[in-house]
Amino acid sequence: MIGLLDDAVDFLIHAGPEKTKVLVVTAKEQQLFKYAKVYARDRHKTAAMKVSDWTDLLKKLEAYVEIGLLVMFFHGFPGGMDVGTEKLDLGESNLTRGRRIPRIARIELIGCNVSSAPERLVNFAKSMRAEGATKAPVVVGYNNFYVPNLVKFSVKEGATAESIEAMDGWKRYDGYWMSNPPRTSRSIAAQPGPVIVGAEWFHKAGKTDLPPPGDLERPKFLPRKGARDKNISDEDDALALKQAYAAWEGGGLNPSLELHRVIVTLP
Repeated sequence: MIGLLDDAVDFLIHAGPEKTKVLVVTAKEQQLFKYAKVYARDRHKTAAMKVSDWTDLLKKLEAYVEIGLLVMFFHGFPGGMDVGTEKLDLGESNLTRGRRIPRIARIELIGCNVSSAPERLVNFAKSMRAEGATKAPVVVGYNNFYVPNLVKFSVKEGATAESIEAMDGWKRYDGYWMSNPPRTSRSIAAQPGPVIVGAEWFHKAGKTDLPPPGDLERPKFLPRKGARDKNISDEDDALALKQAYAAWEGGGLNPSLELHRVIVTLP
C-alpha cells in the first residue's frame, strides 16, 4: 500500500461486542492508521482497530463469536500482508496458531498486490474457517498496487455543489472516493469548515502522483468500481488464474493493467 498525504481526524477506538457487522483492523504505523480510520469511517461508518502483529490480531478476534465483515487494511505483497511488524504469508500451514477463530462471513484484504498469488488466498480462506462453521469465509483481494489518499476541502458558508466541483481537489478525485456510496459535491458543500474525504485508486506500477484531470494518464488510475471479478472456488481455479498471470508478457507482480477483484468462495 502506498499512501500519500497529510491530515486526518481523531476517532475513538473502542472494543466491539461479541457480534459485529464490520471490523476494520490495521497496523499501529501512524501513516497507515491515518488512512485506515478514514477508510473505516467513510466506507463502513465504524472505527479502525490497531494491531501490532498477526498474533495480536488473532487474540483480538477471540473477543468475538461472529463477524460479518473483517477488513484487513495493511501493506500487501503477492499472497501476503505486512500485519504490523509481521510479514504474513497467507499460504502458511499454521495460520491460526492454535487460536479460536470466530465465524466470519467475509474477509477483505486491502493492500497492494495481495491476490496476485491467488492460491494463497484459498489457503487463507480454509484456515480462517471457524470450528463448526458450515463454510469458510469469502476472501476478497485485488491484484494491483493500492493507493489511498486524504483530500482536504476548505468549505465556506454558503458553498454550493457547483463551487465544490470547481475546486482542484474535486476535479482530480471525483470517481475515486473511498466512501460507499461515493461522496457527492452536495454533501461536501453542506459541511462548512475543513472536510477530509478519503480517496483511493489502484495502479499497475503503484503510481502515487495525483490523478490528473482530463489527462491521457488518467485511465491508468483504476477505480475500485472498475474492477473485474475473478471467482475462485478451489485450488484448480486459483492455479489457472496464477498461470494466466504468469503468461502475461514481462511477468512481474501485476500482470495486467486490468484490475481484478479476486473472490474466493469455497464450497
